[in-house]
Amino acid sequence: MIEDELTDEDTRRDWVAGSTSIGSVNAFLRRLRSSVRPLAAIVRGDLGHRGDHSVTTSKAQVTVVDLHNLPDRAQRFVVGCRAAAGVPQQGTPGHARPLISSCWTS
Repeated sequence: MIEDELTDEDTRRDWVAGSTSIGSVNAFLRRLRSSVRPLAAIVRGDLGHRGDHSVTTSKAQVTVVDLHNLPDRAQRFVVGCRAAAGVPQQGTPGHARPLISSCWTS
């Protein structure tokens, strides 16, 4: 769907700024296509709602997400999503709590 929207000149302007070159759009599409296999196990659109499976930090001091079996790109995707979800919850400026961090071990 996204590829169809971005390759059609009439719908592309709804997705990207007018100054974006077709080369940039094509580079994005190449990266998107190369992400399909590594992310297929965690990003799906064919499942109905199966209850609350979200990761939350609101009721625990520490939340651990085991990523070691995921491909590298999937690990980065999960960390990026969790970091993005945590940014609005960082609290007021000048206060240390709540704090969200990621630790990597091998």
